[in-house]
Amino acid sequence: RIASRISMIGALLAVVFGMEFSRRFIGTKQLLPRMHRFIPIFYILVSIILGIYLFGDPWTGYNMAQAICGVTAIFLLVMSILAIRRGSRQARFFLLAWTFFLVGVVLFVLKDAGVLPFSGLTHYAMTIGSAIEGVLLSFGLADRINVLRKEKEQSQAEALDMARENERLIREQNAVLEQKVNQRTHDLQESNDTLKRTQTQ
Repeated sequence: RIASRISMIGALLAVVFGMEFSRRFIGTKQLLPRMHRFIPIFYILVSIILGIYLFGDPWTGYNMAQAICGVTAIFLLVMSILAIRRGSRQARFFLLAWTFFLVGVVLFVLKDAGVLPFSGLTHYAMTIGSAIEGVLLSFGLADRINVLRKEKEQSQAEALDMARENERLIREQNAVLEQKVNQRTHDLQESNDTLKRTQTQ
């Protein structure tokens, strides 16, 4: 029974994993906090739909699954566009990569809804889009690794500069302190000498 429904189960799981990857890749918690709060709702809806599809009315569950896939595609598209407007470099890679996947999802949904005819392209649209998406996201991840490495190198350089500046300040303070100590010692010696002369007289 489950084997015959594995395709739709995979689509629902793709919604969850795709959303989870998207929020981490783009950094929605920092860039888009309002949209970020809606993401758990998708997980709850997917769980409910999966339960209906497997243990309730399969046809109702199937239609609901198609709907959640379409809504997720639109949500991710809007999320990536807004993230780009906020200046996210990763969102540019994300939008380019996921556009192919989202188009594939929309074509697949429209095919099942009867809007588009059944063909090799519409039947495998989600698979094709997913393959292209995977290739493009690999470039995005590589770019992110390079950005993180550069940020780490810059942070290390700043830390080194700060350490050198602290070392310079400590040397200057030690020099000033040593000068004050010498001056104080000299003053005390003069006072002592003056006291001895006074006692002698």
